[in-house]
This record gives sequence, C-alpha cells and structure tokens, in this order.
Amino acid sequence: MSRHKYLFLFLVLGMFSVSGCGSKETGTEEASSSKPASSTEMTSREVASTKFVWHNFEEGLRLATEGNQPLYLFITSKACGWCRKMEQETFTDSEVKGALSNLVPVVLQGDSRRVITYKGQSYSEAQLVREVFGVRGFPTSIFLEPNGDIIGGLPGYLQPEQMVVITNYVGEGHYKNRSFEDYMKEMGS
Repeated sequence: MSRHKYLFLFLVLGMFSVSGCGSKETGTEEASSSKPASSTEMTSREVASTKFVWHNFEEGLRLATEGNQPLYLFITSKACGWCRKMEQETFTDSEVKGALSNLVPVVLQGDSRRVITYKGQSYSEAQLVREVFGVRGFPTSIFLEPNGDIIGGLPGYLQPEQMVVITNYVGEGHYKNRSFEDYMKEMGS
C-alpha cells in the first residue's frame, strides 16, 4: 500500500471516533453452503431501507471493472448493533446515497461461510474479511480500486457527514493525487 493510502487511513482514523462491534475469530459463521453462489443467487441486496442496490462481492468487482469505479465494501455481521445503526442512519441519508453513486456498493457478511473468489483464490466471506482485509470488528468500511486492489479502510460506525466526506474523497478520485489531509484543507475542514 502506498504512503498516501496509509496516510488516508490514519488521518481519517485520527479525525473520527470509532465505534463498532468486536469480532470473534471462530464460532460466528452462519450455517450455509460452502458452494459458490450461482450467477443469479445473491447478485444484489438491499440493506435496511437504503433504497439503493447492494451487490455481492463478485458482482461488485465485475461492475466496478466494467464501469471503472471504485468499490465501497460495507463489512457487517448479523449480530452487530452498530451495523444496524449505520444501515438505518447513515445509508438512508440522501447525501450519503449521492456520494455512493460514484462507487459500487458491496456488502460482505463477516460471519458468512459463502465461498467467493478474490484475485484467483477462494475464500469464505469470513476468511476474506479477516485474512485478506484484516477486519477485526464490525462495521468496517473498505474501499477498493476497480481491479480489486485495496485503497484503504476504516473500522467502526460512520456518521452520515463522515461517510460523505470519505466517500467523496475516494469516489471522486481525489485519493489518486492528494493526501486526505490536503483534501480536507481544500474542503475548508
């Protein structure tokens, strides 16, 4: 990960307080098939009453590649109260919906055994979340390049105004040529 990407993560973490649910390494996975999802199964999902389409991981990567848009990964779990709060308060905000229109929104269940493929390797969603993305609690927000490379991520609940700033920084491509600190100075914050 480049210096700017690390700076993005640490500056954002320093600017916003973090709330979230802890993650258990074992014992939280749902009892589901370990077979990959078919092309019609789980191609999209609505979270709470967000009124925009959430995609599964593989569909999201395909759409991101085709549309040359970054991905926004919302990492959640069934038992996470802060995740439900983010679904009900953050993702229903009209400014957040507008900011997310520049990204492909994907939801990953951090406690799921559903098998998915990332960069030629098969993982359960829980494995991908923990082992590849390093998630240790829920909710977590991760941003990916259209090719699946990691841009950066943030653990914890994000309020609507925080989500808008971060999502615009990534969705409008500012992360490619300026640090988050410089972006915030330009925004007058």
